[in-house]
Amino acid sequence: MIIEMDEAYRSLVVRDVEEEWVGPLVVTRGQVYDTRHCPGLIAVEEGKLTGYLLYLPKNEEWEILVLHALEKNRGIGTALIDALSEQMKAAGGKELSVVTTNDNIPAIRFYQRRGFSLGEVGFNALEETRKIKPGVPEIGLEGIRLSHELVFFRPL
Repeated sequence: MIIEMDEAYRSLVVRDVEEEWVGPLVVTRGQVYDTRHCPGLIAVEEGKLTGYLLYLPKNEEWEILVLHALEKNRGIGTALIDALSEQMKAAGGKELSVVTTNDNIPAIRFYQRRGFSLGEVGFNALEETRKIKPGVPEIGLEGIRLSHELVFFRPL
């Protein structure tokens, strides 16, 4: 079941974001966002948190800040994106965006399979991110140097 995040689950989400993303701050396209205060959707099964999506609603473009399926390959991430897309349509949103890094091959594959297309590359953007979040590593997944932001878009 996908529902709006409520305070009962927010502390679980905040703790997970801090562990998975080197603290509660997310830096995308040169902007800093505190995920502790972002709107979100959660996936819950029998009272257990199975995934979450934190987002930034902007006029016509909404941005996914964090998407995390706690249980992989069950359709949780897709269901969260679909639920957000429905909210966007109802609010007049036209395009959904998400930023990932050049090393995150699983995310790149995931978003492309769900209709997102690469629209921007922030070359060497992680140099600036590390000034804000020094804990961001130099080497990412699969031993790939963590350097660039990739911005994917999906029109609704």
